[in-house]
Amino acid sequence: MVWEGHGRVSWKVPGLARFGDHAVPRRAGYAFTGTKGSPDFNMSFEVRDGRPECVEVTIKAKPTGRGIRTADLQIFNLDALTVAVFSSLALTATEEPGGATMYTPITTEQEFWPANKAIEEARRERRGSVTRTELEEVARVYREHFDQSPSQAVQMLLGYSERTAGRRIRQAREAGLLPATSPGKKRA
Repeated sequence: MVWEGHGRVSWKVPGLARFGDHAVPRRAGYAFTGTKGSPDFNMSFEVRDGRPECVEVTIKAKPTGRGIRTADLQIFNLDALTVAVFSSLALTATEEPGGATMYTPITTEQEFWPANKAIEEARRERRGSVTRTELEEVARVYREHFDQSPSQAVQMLLGYSERTAGRRIRQAREAGLLPATSPGKKRA
């Protein structure tokens, strides 16, 4: 399924995130205006905990266009779109004498590919890392369901597999958000 229309990438707010010799805005957007009945969509992106992320997708059918179909949703490769949007906004960072950093727009394909690779690596490298906020949520759910089955509550309420729930609980303990336990002893 191919949508017809045109898209536009934009910066959302000032501020840069650094990836090696390159920098990107901390927030970006992509707006697609469909033509010939294709839906419109808007996407928002942020660099969170050093990782480029897609944080919002909005799809809207035109009043006189066709509705949104399952096949429409299958065309979105969010990882690839995230890298593409940030790559299109990438700057080259050059250290100047005296400690200042000069940021210049990328204008050639030869400059583009190293920036694209740095952004792709940052996206891949941070996959699976857990934020403190996520661990705090794990600890909260665990404590609230302590008298029932806290591990199962973490799994069900936070949408984790059994293995990931156990790992997140362990990570919350290691972060000091839950007390340590010993085999055969009552959990705290």
